[in-house]
Amino acid sequence: MRLFTLLILTSLLVTWGIKGIRAGEGKARHIRHVWVVIAAFLLQVPLLRGWWTRDIVSGLLVLSYVLLLWFGWSNRHLWSIRILTIGVVLNFIAVVANGGLMPVSPETLTRIHPSTSAEDWRLGIVPRGTKDIVLSRDQTRFWFLTDILVVPPPFPWPTALSVGDLFIWLGILILAWDVLGPARA
Repeated sequence: MRLFTLLILTSLLVTWGIKGIRAGEGKARHIRHVWVVIAAFLLQVPLLRGWWTRDIVSGLLVLSYVLLLWFGWSNRHLWSIRILTIGVVLNFIAVVANGGLMPVSPETLTRIHPSTSAEDWRLGIVPRGTKDIVLSRDQTRFWFLTDILVVPPPFPWPTALSVGDLFIWLGILILAWDVLGPARA
């Protein structure tokens, strides 16, 4: 889900940048270091392909979070980016505290994939195509910050979200309103 979020954020920032270039005014020209979001996105693409070892995956994930935190700090003058950065910080805490990957419990995975059971999800594995690690609740540090909120079927892409993801999405919605909403006087 975070890759999808980064893709949307990158698209909005590029749109916002183009809007600012065309208009020559407004908040768009005040966004700094858009390339950092693009770099963070590009760092996460290979992670979903399962190309590297767990250590490399976790290192790239942490590095992408560091880049997003730098972007957030550089753009803290914008409320939407502040809210988004709170989400990045919350996810960063959960990832770093749990060895560089986002924990998800077997019970959460069975809610996403109803045809499976908790026993089907071996603890400690990194499901292919994810940046998650399967951990039980008692093995997880800062459990309440991990992927515990389930968006189940019939949603087209059943997934688990974290509290940080909710802040990221709220920041993106506010950013989208600024980008696509009516012009302010």
